[in-house]
Amino acid sequence: MSENDALDELADAAGIEPGYTDTWGVYHATSRTARCAVLAARGLPAGSEAEIRDSLARLRAREQAVPPFNFAPAPAWRPHALQDDGRLWGIAVQLYSLRSVRNWGIGDFTDLAELIDGAAELGAAAIGLNPLHALFPTRPEHASPYSPSSRLFLNPLYLDVEAVPEFHDCRAALRRVRSKAFQARLRQLRAKTCVDYTGVAATKFAVLEQVYRFFRGACLVDAAHPRARAFREFQAQRNPALRRFATFHALGENRTAIDWREWPAQWRDPGSSAVAAFARRHAYRIEFHEYLQWLADWQLRTAAELAHARGMPIGLYGDLAVGADSTGAEAWSDQRTTVTGAAVGAPPDQLNLNGQNWGLPPPDPLAWREQAYAPFIEMLRANMRHAGALRIDHILGLMRLYWVPAGMSAKDGAYVRYPWRELLAVLAAESREQRCLVVGEDLGTVPQGLRESMMDCGLLSYRLLYFERDGDGFRAPDEYPREALVAVGTHDLPPLAAFWHGDDIALRETLGLWPTPEQRDAEQVNRSAARAALADALRRQHLLADDRVPDEAPAEAIYRYLARTPSRLLIVQVEDVLGLRTQINVPGTIDEHPNWRQRLPVTVAEMLADPQLRNLAAAIRQERSA
Repeated sequence: MSENDALDELADAAGIEPGYTDTWGVYHATSRTARCAVLAARGLPAGSEAEIRDSLARLRAREQAVPPFNFAPAPAWRPHALQDDGRLWGIAVQLYSLRSVRNWGIGDFTDLAELIDGAAELGAAAIGLNPLHALFPTRPEHASPYSPSSRLFLNPLYLDVEAVPEFHDCRAALRRVRSKAFQARLRQLRAKTCVDYTGVAATKFAVLEQVYRFFRGACLVDAAHPRARAFREFQAQRNPALRRFATFHALGENRTAIDWREWPAQWRDPGSSAVAAFARRHAYRIEFHEYLQWLADWQLRTAAELAHARGMPIGLYGDLAVGADSTGAEAWSDQRTTVTGAAVGAPPDQLNLNGQNWGLPPPDPLAWREQAYAPFIEMLRANMRHAGALRIDHILGLMRLYWVPAGMSAKDGAYVRYPWRELLAVLAAESREQRCLVVGEDLGTVPQGLRESMMDCGLLSYRLLYFERDGDGFRAPDEYPREALVAVGTHDLPPLAAFWHGDDIALRETLGLWPTPEQRDAEQVNRSAARAALADALRRQHLLADDRVPDEAPAEAIYRYLARTPSRLLIVQVEDVLGLRTQINVPGTIDEHPNWRQRLPVTVAEMLADPQLRNLAAAIRQERSA
């Protein structure tokens, strides 16, 4: 066997796809350089024939040692209201964007409860949320919910500090919050157009530290105290993951390097004696981070319980990010599973012509199998904990993930196979166990057979109006699949008003995201044609009265159009209702655009009272009942 044949065998055994067909129908073969780089990231060097043979032998030995995974495929859970011909609708928000007269400059769990109460009155079955994953307390401007420190825990910035029971008994915290200087600071934070994460974090954590100090002295000193018992039960329930998470963030406060891989060796190993000694010396600080997680879990659970009490068939519709930041707690805690020599991304497509590198380390598929998928199961349970539905971001990654080796362009990556059927069986089993509907975000370069497997397993597909095209036109409502969630767009796409006016095209020009002026000009022509085609589609449904293309996006007509689909769940984005023209997140940017920061221009109360929202809700109810 030649060296090239041996490399082909090793690459295939490691799950590296020989190539892929892009969204334009063009086949791209995986280069030798990409295959060798992906293998090296997996700890399988392939620089010579001897290395290749040794790596293949070690890989085969590991595979043979994995016990068989026994599973009986069964459908995922569905709420009763979505059985038979049931169809529901809900409202999607970015939690941080919510305004109120009482929050501290960022949407919080009390704002969420207010939204739930009003949305239930309008007939909504679900509230869709951005990922609520834990971020980085020492780096509050690292704000992307899709690049978290850990997907097992929550972002404590969403806490309503004044709703914490201990707050009202803590005189030091009350004095601080009631002071003129503090109230002036809150007014400044509330008035900002974008979330001031640094200001919000400094304000909230200063008070929460005082509240925690009071909690220790008033509650934890008495093991029989109801609050102490509840906290200890939470710790026991979520350990050892909770303790490692809290230890990591306490360590981060004592280290100068942002990336834990640059820490001294004794701190890089969570099981080291040095880390254990640190945990003993800093027990107070570690428990503070655990206390924040307990409070966040309690406030989120309270919101979920309110949704069910108000009769919402689904309640909270959460979002599970495809990965966690390589510098965060999740990667530090689970180094056996995490591959640090590559990042997850996507090859070039119509929206991202240079491809994408999301900077998230991929999981090692064999390491997952060796642990009987325990890390995957733990992550699902953490995110289904208070959710009636869960969106799996980039569910394509459970069949194959696009790896971008360190130092290489996103155009030069490779697809790596994952044990799709086993992961799908685990996902469905957890859905049933946790009574949580599952939606798979199946956009992009979709591998053959994925959507069919999702349907067989009872998962909902994720269909967006922008992409549901039939040649030059838009699919008619009755051509949408029944087993799907439908929406206009997502956080990575322009809201309806911006799409209609082409604001996103101009924004990408400003940000330098068009590889050539010709591609920008072509997209402007395409957008004009898309507006006309969508107006034609609405006209065929008798949702537009005349032959001209409206100057403004006909939001109610478009949502009526989607409400006529047979699809199980329709999600309304509040940005569309309010006619906003600024994109939440622009892929391919970090600081060039205020990603994950923009706040809604109105309060939750004002939004719920807005005639546009109330009329749209009535229109959707009318169409869905028909």
